[in-house]
Amino acid sequence: MAKEKKINSRALLDEAQSNRERCGQISERLTALADVVKNEKRELNKDETDEQKALSRELNSLLLREQAIQAEMVAIRQLDKEDVPASQNPTIRLRELMDSNQKTTIVLQREVTPATTAALANTGVIPIAQQEIMKPLRSGLIWDKVGINVHTGLVGSLRWPSHSKAVAQWADEAEVLVDKSIDYSKLEMSGTRLGIAIPVTREQLYNSEGIVEQVINEEMPQAISDAINKAVFALEVTGKAPKGPFVDLVAAADAAPIDMSTPSKAFKALAKIKANLLATGITPKALCWVMSFAQKADFETTPRDAGSGIMLCESDHILGLPVFCTQEMGEGYVGLGDFSYLAAGFFGNLQFIVDPYTLARKNSVDFVLNNNFGMVALRPEAFKLTKITPAV
Repeated sequence: MAKEKKINSRALLDEAQSNRERCGQISERLTALADVVKNEKRELNKDETDEQKALSRELNSLLLREQAIQAEMVAIRQLDKEDVPASQNPTIRLRELMDSNQKTTIVLQREVTPATTAALANTGVIPIAQQEIMKPLRSGLIWDKVGINVHTGLVGSLRWPSHSKAVAQWADEAEVLVDKSIDYSKLEMSGTRLGIAIPVTREQLYNSEGIVEQVINEEMPQAISDAINKAVFALEVTGKAPKGPFVDLVAAADAAPIDMSTPSKAFKALAKIKANLLATGITPKALCWVMSFAQKADFETTPRDAGSGIMLCESDHILGLPVFCTQEMGEGYVGLGDFSYLAAGFFGNLQFIVDPYTLARKNSVDFVLNNNFGMVALRPEAFKLTKITPAV
């Protein structure tokens, strides 16, 4: 009912406005006819008389319709007052407030939806300032910093013959010596294929004006380095990756963790790990600690003992040995090792091929990088792994 009233009221208002405009036009014409008669000092001729009578009839009709419209508008307003409670009728409510001398604020509002910048998206109206391309983040890429001797151009397999120690015997005069033996063994290493292939369309290459090709040339070797870094410091073998020096030490580390609740005891435990490694007889050349950034931060903020102000890790060193961080080392684990005893190298030649033919039907180019990498711990005793139990 309310919707019908709104439509009828609008229609009546529009009709009243149209009628008033027509009445104005008729009045102007009647005035013009009167001016002609006055100025020419004559009576209206037949055509003018007929026009005057027709305009007068139309004017009377419009005035009667105006009265009818006003009556209908009054009726509609009365219905509105009957349908809407007095407390919700703005006219009645305003009158009540004015009668009671209360302060009243009238705010006229209309719904406005302003145009936003979304309407200009991808139109070129808003300028775009192209910046330097952002390279991916790489944290803790340290396999080339911890002292690994990496060889290139290796072929076939590498073999290291080894033998056990000969043990001498103390004996009395004329005592028969017990027979001793020397056990022989070997250690072998061969390369495992490591590669990456990135196919791209020619449209992507020439539309980027060489940027895509430059990114590919930079990223493919970095991807190889990432994979090697992960394999060296991983605590478990992933896929066909070679086994790193800490993989076989996880079980022993889990069985005897270092408790950080008492930092002084933890510091002694770290010193004992270092001593046990050196006690194996290896000649230290590149001995260092390896851990996550979070673990190093914990060591850097944990004092060795109460009141000393000296932290477990000072100036990137623990017990005189440098500390390297990589996220590939599992959280809560600390590795100690002399990586000069980790044999590592690339077998064959690094092959980087840009193949424009294989994917020719797709108008694409295949960028392929292949090589073979291998590693093996020549002295497993040169590596130690411990687990850290954080303080409660």
